[in-house]
Amino acid sequence: ITRESAPDSASVLFKRSTNILHIDLARLTMEDPHDFVMGLMQISRDRFRQGNFAEAEQLFRQSLVLELKEIWPGHPLVADSFQLLGDLYRIFGMTPQAESMYQNAYRLRSAIFGSGHLQVAATAHALAVLLSDLRRYQEAEPYIAQACKIRASGGFPPVLASSLKVQGAILRHLNRLDESEEAMTKAQEILTRYGSAHELI
Repeated sequence: ITRESAPDSASVLFKRSTNILHIDLARLTMEDPHDFVMGLMQISRDRFRQGNFAEAEQLFRQSLVLELKEIWPGHPLVADSFQLLGDLYRIFGMTPQAESMYQNAYRLRSAIFGSGHLQVAATAHALAVLLSDLRRYQEAEPYIAQACKIRASGGFPPVLASSLKVQGAILRHLNRLDESEEAMTKAQEILTRYGSAHELI
């Protein structure tokens, strides 16, 4: 994704953040640290709507820091924030920052939900894609293997197909051709059964 196409991709992430955050501004007193964080997030979302992406990202980062230090250490919303910020960094080509955010999300989600949770699978998938883009295939392989294992045991099958395709590509780069072909075949079988449902991933 180029910087030119980033705003379109970021709009999808903005919709995801809206689903995560349900802020009633009328009830914010700003006297409580929690309200202050929620206010920052709302301002960040307003800046995003206006197209001020850099300012929106900075405000979001500030709210995240306050969450971590003052309010919700170990809270699932913090893990969601790490994941979302990682996605935004990746879109804008800031790969070291994206990797750091994904690693934070991965550690926190694993601690909160356990290593077999679907949210852990989502972060493991994101990490594998990022590391694969950086040609760090050996590091990417365990993450995508975990994502496939978790998603095979539950969740929406076309999402599993997405992970299987990534796994197939990584295994091909590792010259594990039989395993790569097997993963690709499984992915295609799922997508054939579900038709165009994979477009929703």
